[in-house]
Amino acid sequence: MADDLKSNLDSYYLQLQQVDAALTTDPNNDELVKLKEDLQEVIDLTKELLSQNEPGPGGSSLDFEELEKDPDDWKVGDKCMAPWAQDGKFYEAVIEEIQPDACRL
Repeated sequence: MADDLKSNLDSYYLQLQQVDAALTTDPNNDELVKLKEDLQEVIDLTKELLSQNEPGPGGSSLDFEELEKDPDDWKVGDKCMAPWAQDGKFYEAVIEEIQPDACRL
């Protein structure tokens, strides 16, 4: 999926360059101005998707089937996804300790 997004992003940048070139000859063309705004929005959204799909600081992405365990099946050493306090995004983690009401990652 990330490769498709990166390929699409390259295509969007190319299209944006073409629109910018067209705007140099016709800067008051409302359709081109709107197209440029729309392309910029698509680029921003694609970049956001790419950043959300990047693996956390610890390495490669996890298999989602591995994450769909019953809470009673977790054990020390299992990989999981956990929110990072600094940005609130989920990243890969390894369970280091299991307590009755919490885990230490």
